[in-house]
This record gives sequence, C-alpha cells and structure tokens, in this order.
Amino acid sequence: MFVLVAQRPEFLDKWSPLLSARGEVSVVDGLPGLQVKLQAGLPAAIVVDRLLLGDAAPGFLAVLKSLCGESCLLLGDTGYQAEDELLALAAGIAACCDASLGARDIDRIVGIVLDGGIWISPKTLPELANRLQSLTVRPADGAAAEKTLAGLGELTQRQRDVADLVAKGESNKRIARRLDITERTVKSHLTTIFDKLGLTDRLQLALFVSRRSSDRPADTQ
Repeated sequence: MFVLVAQRPEFLDKWSPLLSARGEVSVVDGLPGLQVKLQAGLPAAIVVDRLLLGDAAPGFLAVLKSLCGESCLLLGDTGYQAEDELLALAAGIAACCDASLGARDIDRIVGIVLDGGIWISPKTLPELANRLQSLTVRPADGAAAEKTLAGLGELTQRQRDVADLVAKGESNKRIARRLDITERTVKSHLTTIFDKLGLTDRLQLALFVSRRSSDRPADTQ
C-alpha cells in the first residue's frame, strides 16, 4: 500500500497513477490524516507534497521520518538546492523529487526506493562527492591507509564482487539477487570487508573502491 499526502489536484494527478500501477493508494490531505492512516499499519512508501510542509525547518523532516517508521518516505515537487536535498537525505528521506521530473523518472525513482535504495539527484551528486572526500582513505593517511591497502589483498573473490557492487550504488537486496546469495550473507560479507579494510561504512567502501578503480592503470586487468 502507498499513501499520498497532498491536496493539490495536479500533484495527485501526477503521482496517483504511478503508484496505483504498483499497488493500492490511499490519499490524505495532511499530516493529521497521515497519523491516523499509520495507526492501521505501515505502507510500503509515503509520498508527501513538499509544498504542503510550507517553511518547515530541516529538523522537522527527521520528525516526519520518525513518524513514518520503516515506510519509505519520498518528497515530491521539492525544488531543493543541493544543500537542502542533502539535509533531507540526512534526515532519512529516501528521495527528493523535483517538480520537473517526468512520470518515467518518478517511476524509476520509486522502484529504486522500494528496492531498498535511496535516490540522489544528478545536481546534488557532485556536492555529496565533495563532502565525502574526507572519508576516502588515501596513501597519506599512514597506518589506516596501510591497513586498507593490505586488507584489499585479503578479500576473497566474492567479497570483491560485493565491494564492487556497493561502489556501483547497489542495495543489499540487489547485491543478493545479482550474486544469488541471501541479504544476510551480503551483510556478513560487508562486516568482514569493513574489518579487513579498516573502514566503517559502505560510503567509505564505495569511495575507496571507486578511487582504486580510477587510479588503476588502463592496461591493468
């Protein structure tokens, strides 16, 4: 089930058909109605018209996400700049969908979110990359870098496969499907990978793998 939190007819006309193709859709006209709806059970995803939130502070989005529990939370017609989108993602929003997005793009984004991923707009990706550079392990980082580089040689082929897919932005669910293993096994591999490389999360892993790929000579197999 999906819940649309909106009042504007044009917003409902854009989102309702897309979600209806994936399942039952309920519409509420505000956050009080959403609270009532959530008492009956958590939907797969909740889409909120950003304009309905007015000038709510970024901190409010974390409260909204907490209200929605494990349901995926998307914001529609955001018009966000990169900074605002990053704040929303940090608050737990799975996707910030700009008003300019077409039906095909929105449907793809919904699919990504339902598959356990998050969606970041192309305009925000460079800013995110800049902010994550500090997490990248570089040779100048001394002992930490030495452990990471040494640990790379200790990874099994399957662990390398998992690391490569993480670097491509795949969710645990999609990695499990691609490698024909369980999500639990993917999580176990990631725990081992983090320990061997001295990393703490998948963002560091993705940046490390991406940098190693870009630094590798063109004729290296």
